[in-house]
Amino acid sequence: MMWLWGVQGQENFTYQLYYYHRNPYNPLDDIVPMYGHTFPGVDGPIPTMTWEAIREGIDDLRYIKTLEQYIASAKKSGNPQALKTAVEAELFLKKLKTKVGLIDWNNCNRELKLFKSQLLPGIAFYDSQRRKIADFIIALHQLRHKN
Repeated sequence: MMWLWGVQGQENFTYQLYYYHRNPYNPLDDIVPMYGHTFPGVDGPIPTMTWEAIREGIDDLRYIKTLEQYIASAKKSGNPQALKTAVEAELFLKKLKTKVGLIDWNNCNRELKLFKSQLLPGIAFYDSQRRKIADFIIALHQLRHKN
């Protein structure tokens, strides 16, 4: 989402926020939601699924920014195969941005992971997009050294 909206950084509202009367290991002990991205642990924080999703999003943004840098470099290289691959990669990113941008994130029913008329993209969707981005990076990296 950071890439989609052109955001340059991210700050969490809270890392661990559990009200004083709450047991952070029992999300059902009160109707007020807990906002912790990690749980306190003896050997340090224990990550939650939310924390891991944030980490994956940051990793995704790094992959996308890396690919954008390779695309820019390939366009300047004068290598016809690199230029062809860069154009394909750019088209892929444009389609990905459109696809993710069509999701109505404001009307998400987070409990059911449903939108008014669509399911949230699943893990397999994101994994396949990551793989395609990585493949383009590898291809452009290899072509960088060929003339």
